[in-house]
Amino acid sequence: MTNIFTKLVTVLIFLIVLKLFLVISSLAQEVEPLDDFTILNGKVVKLYNTGKFTQAILLAGKVLGQMEAQLGSEHSLLRAPLNNLAALHTAHGRFSEAEVLYVRAAKIAEKTLGPTHSIFVTSLINLASCYEAQELYNEAEYFYKRALSIREKKYGDAHPDVIVMRNILAAFYEAQNKFTNAETLISAQ
Repeated sequence: MTNIFTKLVTVLIFLIVLKLFLVISSLAQEVEPLDDFTILNGKVVKLYNTGKFTQAILLAGKVLGQMEAQLGSEHSLLRAPLNNLAALHTAHGRFSEAEVLYVRAAKIAEKTLGPTHSIFVTSLINLASCYEAQELYNEAEYFYKRALSIREKKYGDAHPDVIVMRNILAAFYEAQNKFTNAETLISAQ
């Protein structure tokens, strides 16, 4: 009886080790292509920094498409390539393309991280900046204020992230000659 029990335990341990090996192998296969995407994103930045804007946008779009194919269209890791491609479009005045990407990144961040997470707030700021660049000031103000409100509720009035957000909104108001609004924000610090 003990001999059978020992053999059974040995087989179970072997199966557990085999299962762990298979899980680790599958995880390694998932991580390895993501490393490739990190390298490709580095190439996007290098292309952009060397003035090869069209090539940077094309490669960024390719990276996004490949990541979507591998991970699905709602995966949390898509936020970075969505924001990268949106930033490239924004830098070249392609605001409608950028807006769609920023909105999508914000929705993914809110869904995967929650409505108070700092990455979601950053997505709101990116979207606000895109609207500001298009001179859509009401839309920009809405998203800047929403970002500030989230940070104030999460951290309180004296937190550095709140102060930075107030300064961003104050600069936005100053650019529109709304000095009273800007002063109100600055004096609240």
